[in-house]
Amino acid sequence: MHPVAEEPGLQEAVAEESNEEDDCRHAYILPSNEDSLIKAEPQLPEGEQGTRKETVDDTNLEQHKWEGIRKDYGTGEPAQEKGGSSVTDMQQDKEKANGDYKLVTHSSRQNSEENQGGMRMTKKLLKDLCKQHKLYMTPELNDTLYLHYKGFDRLENLEEYTGLKCLWLECNGLTKIENLDAQKDLRCLYLQLNLINKMENLEPMQKLDSLNLSNNYVKTIENLCKNLSLQ
Repeated sequence: MHPVAEEPGLQEAVAEESNEEDDCRHAYILPSNEDSLIKAEPQLPEGEQGTRKETVDDTNLEQHKWEGIRKDYGTGEPAQEKGGSSVTDMQQDKEKANGDYKLVTHSSRQNSEENQGGMRMTKKLLKDLCKQHKLYMTPELNDTLYLHYKGFDRLENLEEYTGLKCLWLECNGLTKIENLDAQKDLRCLYLQLNLINKMENLEPMQKLDSLNLSNNYVKTIENLCKNLSLQ
């Protein structure tokens, strides 16, 4: 059998269809080739990406800092400290803290001295005791003063109490009879239960008629030649 001869027109039609398919395939692939021509941003390794980001952040922070400095000094006025507090306020706070510290230290030192050496017979304390016992606040108007069981170790600041006739001083830590020159009208002096070891300085109290020195360390009765009223 002889092969059937193909018509010339049919072969041309097949060739044209093949060319059209190639053109379509080329047109479909072209966008992919164009995309590949776009330059992509190079990707850095993971460690270098973090370093670059930190560098950018530090640069922005530095720029922000210099902008703030330019704003502060742009008007020619001294820059104010951030946070709302100035140098003067800080100095005042520091001085106040130092003052409070000195006050507390002084008070602590005073309390320590009182604990070590006994309570001081101050003028203020004497007036407080007068108020406590409902006596006169004017010292010279009082004829009686209650200073017993207070822990005093010394007689002092009694010069203003010139009208005293009875003075209670028992059960303290007194070691000496002293500073009673202004009590010329004193009649009764109670000094029992103290640490006195000598009878002395009783001459100004010539009206003294009652003296109690029991439970002290007095060994000799002496210096009473001018105290003729003693019983």
